[in-house]
Amino acid sequence: MNENTHTLNSEQERLFEILVKDKQDDWKTYSKRTNIKVWKGIVEKYPETAHFIYELIQNADDTAATDVKILLFRDKLVFKHNGKRQFSITDAREQTGEIGDINSITSVGCSTKEDEEQTIGKFGVGFKSVFQYTDTPSIYDDTFWFKIENYIIPTLLENDHELRNAGETLFELPFKDPEKAYPEILQRLQNLNMPVLFLPHIQKITWCIDGEEMRHEYSKEVIQTGERHGIKYEFCRIHEYDKNLLMYLFHRDCNTIKGKYNISVGFYVNPDGSLDIDAKGQIYCFFPTSEHFDSCFVSHAPFLLVDNRDSIKRYENINQKFLNCIAELASDALLCLKEIGECRNSRLLESEDNEISTTNKNILINDNIFHILNIKSTEYSDTYLKQCYFRKVRDNKLLLNRSKRYASINDVFSATIDLENLISSSQIAQLCQNNDRDFLYLKQYRSDFKEVEAELKIKPFDNEYLAKHISNSFMANQPLEWAHRLLTYIEDKARVLWRSDEPRTISDTWSAFSVDSWNKLKFRFASIAKTQDGEWISPYYLYKKNANVCLPYSGFKDVETDAFGKVLDKEIFEKHESLFRGMGIKEPDMADYLEKTLLVRYKKNDIPTEEILLKDFEYIYKLVYANANQRIKDIIKKEWKLKQLDESRFTLCNVSEMYIPTTDFLNYAKGDTSFKFVDCDFYTKGTDLSCSEVKHFLELFLNVSSKPQIREITIIAEKLYRRIKYDYSYENFPKYIVDFLDEQYLAVTKFPGFKDYQLDGYNINKCSKDWSHALWRFVCENGIDTKKNGELEYCLYREWSYHVRDFESSYYHNLKNDKWIVRADGSFCNSNEITIDEFHQLGYEKKDTVEQHLTFLNEIQAEKIKKDKEEQEEQDKISREKLYKKLEEQKCPVETLASIVSALENGVDIKEALNKSHSSYGEDNHIGFDSNSKLCSYSDGITSRIPNIITSNLESLVQIVDKVGADNLPVVADHVDDIVNWIIDEDKAPSMVRRIVNYIGKKIYEQYLLNEGIKYESVSNSLLGCDYNINNGEKYVSVVSTIKSIADNKIPIGISALQNAFLRNHPNAQIRIVRISFSDISILPQYNHIVSLYGKEEEPDFNDRLRKECEELAINYWKGAAINEFDAVSPEYSVKIERKNKK
Repeated sequence: MNENTHTLNSEQERLFEILVKDKQDDWKTYSKRTNIKVWKGIVEKYPETAHFIYELIQNADDTAATDVKILLFRDKLVFKHNGKRQFSITDAREQTGEIGDINSITSVGCSTKEDEEQTIGKFGVGFKSVFQYTDTPSIYDDTFWFKIENYIIPTLLENDHELRNAGETLFELPFKDPEKAYPEILQRLQNLNMPVLFLPHIQKITWCIDGEEMRHEYSKEVIQTGERHGIKYEFCRIHEYDKNLLMYLFHRDCNTIKGKYNISVGFYVNPDGSLDIDAKGQIYCFFPTSEHFDSCFVSHAPFLLVDNRDSIKRYENINQKFLNCIAELASDALLCLKEIGECRNSRLLESEDNEISTTNKNILINDNIFHILNIKSTEYSDTYLKQCYFRKVRDNKLLLNRSKRYASINDVFSATIDLENLISSSQIAQLCQNNDRDFLYLKQYRSDFKEVEAELKIKPFDNEYLAKHISNSFMANQPLEWAHRLLTYIEDKARVLWRSDEPRTISDTWSAFSVDSWNKLKFRFASIAKTQDGEWISPYYLYKKNANVCLPYSGFKDVETDAFGKVLDKEIFEKHESLFRGMGIKEPDMADYLEKTLLVRYKKNDIPTEEILLKDFEYIYKLVYANANQRIKDIIKKEWKLKQLDESRFTLCNVSEMYIPTTDFLNYAKGDTSFKFVDCDFYTKGTDLSCSEVKHFLELFLNVSSKPQIREITIIAEKLYRRIKYDYSYENFPKYIVDFLDEQYLAVTKFPGFKDYQLDGYNINKCSKDWSHALWRFVCENGIDTKKNGELEYCLYREWSYHVRDFESSYYHNLKNDKWIVRADGSFCNSNEITIDEFHQLGYEKKDTVEQHLTFLNEIQAEKIKKDKEEQEEQDKISREKLYKKLEEQKCPVETLASIVSALENGVDIKEALNKSHSSYGEDNHIGFDSNSKLCSYSDGITSRIPNIITSNLESLVQIVDKVGADNLPVVADHVDDIVNWIIDEDKAPSMVRRIVNYIGKKIYEQYLLNEGIKYESVSNSLLGCDYNINNGEKYVSVVSTIKSIADNKIPIGISALQNAFLRNHPNAQIRIVRISFSDISILPQYNHIVSLYGKEEEPDFNDRLRKECEELAINYWKGAAINEFDAVSPEYSVKIERKNKK
């Protein structure tokens, strides 16, 4: 027994007595019935058994102890350490200042280390956990020996403990229930989780049971230290009860708003020297908590913990900072581990190029990095850790390649095992033309790599990549034995990249072999075919479906050896026949002979001699009759050219573009150069073939037609906006389709399409008797039933589904409505103007199945039309005579007649014009115009712009009257004077259409003035007769717009009565007339569209929508037009009035 006695001084005794009395007073409160359960909550708050062991260890470390001994007996536990700091005591009555250790250990929640956050123990609540197993713990050091009763009351002991040595602090815990306490504490001692790993002072903990020797140990031995990238590291040996562990520990300061705190991460090392990447990533706060990272490292930081120290307070800002710092330190440690492993290995290899041997475990980071990266947890801390890991891998050379080097993420490929076995590192360098490129080193952790491959974005070296990079120069550098291995691999492992019948997916049937599908057959375009010349080439041309090589052949002995192109090497063919045949490579056949030899001459510019042409025709004639397979026919139609029936010159034309000449066909195609006919008579020369045999051969076997074809075409509107716009593109649509679409106001919103049927070469302007009869015979042969209707597909506003509506096809519509029937007198009519009997009497073939689709007149209708026609002819005769007489009496000037004709040609409605007629010029005035602001006489300004055929003789009058037309003759004859006045004053009283024309023209001119920066004032409503006052009266401008072209100067100019009166009263005034032609400035389609929408009865001044569309048209025109372009086609004329002397 230790015989030491107390040596307390008087002050210590006094303070102890005060403390005892204070705690006795406290106990009176705590021992009350209402408070007794508080102690149970404090003592039993730790979820794990014998947790007090950690509390005693942490208090020992706080005293700077380096060695701890634990003795477990059946009835008690003795805990002692060599801490440098002894127990202290302070006046319990003082409320400020430091608290003594004895004061703290006998208190609840009171610590001597409240401001020392890097320490871990509190003698307050934490120590109370010993009361789970004892009622009277005793404490001994060099100064104080005391026990604690009733949780908080200290009592001095007379004697020192027999097991305590000088300088040691000892705790004795007599068990209140030995049967329970002994096994639980023993189990805890056997399973302490690395208690010394992150302690700053304690290096060793030893323990024993029942007084045996100290043979159980927890200790940390630092084998090596160093620093890399600002990170301190230790290589440690950790002794754990019955096992030894190796670990790399990394330490760095974490800066927080409260100061710097040391944090650590540790990676376990297996006995063979490799990293233990299956370890659990437990989080420590000096001792283990229940928290962990989803990774293989352990970590430590001075976290704020919950009261039972089981877990960290997740939502504390400082804890979040610690977790982020740990994630960053762990990712930085990967780079340190890589370099440490290289240094370990360099001592063996004496190398400076970082080449390492994977046959030993000196290397620390290999493909195990993918297991480290494979974090599946979605916790915030793990998510941030994953981001740090991936960022570190992307920014550094951390990936081991197959060449035993570390590489960046851009210098490694992922590949299948088969490809890795096939292609060497040097071959990859050749394929990529980059010596740094190689496959990833993947041995144990390929499955983990697959999990993170997408996020790492490592380029795959797959079959497509291989096919794309195989070149002839690469293959030329490889041994033939390896080439056989490559072809075997392609045949077995990459079938989808060379076989057209190999489905890629369940739904991919390859029924339609598109260009896209063709281009996916990558190995067809890789240099994997060796020719007999030793050259490596691709089996197919890249942008064609033609083979680039053929199989070895023995036929065609009279053909040159290179006629069929490259021939596959015999050895390659024999060993890989199924591969190349599966690609469609074959021996040359007759079709190849035609394409590669005989028909090659027709691709050249030189025309073969007649002898060769005839010889080729006879050969092909016999060949097709003997072997008429479709491929041969297709090649002939694609490549062969025949002599064209052309008397002016000797020309050849492709068979697919030619027709067989017949009398009807020649009559129908007369004057149409789009039809090319075969000169059948030419091919009867020097052969035994007749002309009919030639025609029969061409028509039967090569599908050369002897009549124009009715073709199915689809017309799509290229541009289409909503109806509030006018920018449609219906130019190619039949007019009756456009009319229907225009009726769907604000409705058609998707691109409409029209499936139509059209007859080749149909042109009603070529109609003649022969043409008409030929047309009818073609119609009878082709029929109408199946070609009668086309289909319009369109989508209505706010609808997703398309509507389909039947309309007459162009073919049928033209037959019904065009005047293609030629009567006996040479006039033309359609079926609505003639009876069926008359039709047959004119020599048109009878065909009931066709005629039933056309509407012919009955006898009653025909008689009425005949009577009406005779009456109209009589009336025209009277009107003509009346007009001749009137013109001769008035001696009407040629200019007046020209004006009438010009107005009619511009679509002016004479009857409407008369209703809006205005006053004429003064009798003694004439007006002259000049585009260069030069004054000129009346005759210079007008007669230079009228047709040259106009003269003053009677013959010219007859021509003018004929141009007036039958419909207008009566009106013109009765109102010549009024018409002349109206023509001259046309811009003063235009039709509704003219008002739209004028409005658009004015808006275009206003945009012109704005672009030029010219000041103007609109004076359209004044008595000046002009539209604009320029620069405060400097000049006046009248804008005259027309839909016709003015480029040929054939449309005369007129001025209004108001302009005439203004000029007479102001002889020195400057008046300009600006002419704008919608045809010449290319806005006629947009104008026509507006008219089709709003008709002739709307005025822009009274229709807001019409006015807006006209203004948008003017604005849109100037978006693409230039000032100089506008000036070039829109001349400005000066106007002057001249007094004419009366005779």
